[in-house]
Amino acid sequence: MCSRWRLETKRQQLKEILSDSNIYGKFGVVIKIENEEIPAMYLEKELIKFMHDIGAEIDFDMYINS
Repeated sequence: MCSRWRLETKRQQLKEILSDSNIYGKFGVVIKIENEEIPAMYLEKELIKFMHDIGAEIDFDMYINS
């Protein structure tokens, strides 16, 4: 089972926790680039809607190893 779908079952709980607490949600994505390859980044509409719905952010970090 994909991690996203495991989180999907917790949508309402996450939404309540993040809106009722003095905390925020942030998901990190780490991209490591090797041998001058060009990375592809794609976010599905469902993921964007989920993140918006629970009030969370997405952070991208890119590391270039040459």
